[in-house]
Amino acid sequence: GRFVEKKGLIDGLRACALARSRGAKLTVTIIGDAAADDPVGQGIKSELYALSGSPELSGSVRFAGFLPLEQTRLALASHNVFLCPSRHSANGDGEGGSPVVLTEAMASGLLCIGTWHCDIPEVIVDGRTGYLCGEGDLMAIASVLLSLSADPRRQTELTREGRRHIEQDFSLTRQL
Repeated sequence: GRFVEKKGLIDGLRACALARSRGAKLTVTIIGDAAADDPVGQGIKSELYALSGSPELSGSVRFAGFLPLEQTRLALASHNVFLCPSRHSANGDGEGGSPVVLTEAMASGLLCIGTWHCDIPEVIVDGRTGYLCGEGDLMAIASVLLSLSADPRRQTELTREGRRHIEQDFSLTRQL
């Protein structure tokens, strides 16, 4: 996605650093970028790159940039968890709904971690189809990541329920 404040990318990467510092085994792929003429997005990009070089994350973060749809699908298929740490921006901007990519990730069989932001709780049913944390709650996100790293079997049940939830409640027929 676009590097904008409401996506919570900096929070997400900070939570990943915190989880790794506590022993979680994880690598991170960030798909998206900032437009060259977007100073706010470029600032977020600079901060993400700085965080990726921290001792906790060094060598564990890959920046994929914007990808075509098929490459995005391949990237999703090669991962276990999708982190969607959306938040309200300082100017009040929010998702305004739920990110479509979150629904796509859950339908693809990824365990999704999101925030209690806008309509994300309609997609992620906390503890049943994924996990929800407070906006900007790095400790909560890190704790979920650490827990999943320690017990990957828990992912299977949640991803199965997540896929079922998307099929039942977010199918094209149901949405129309």
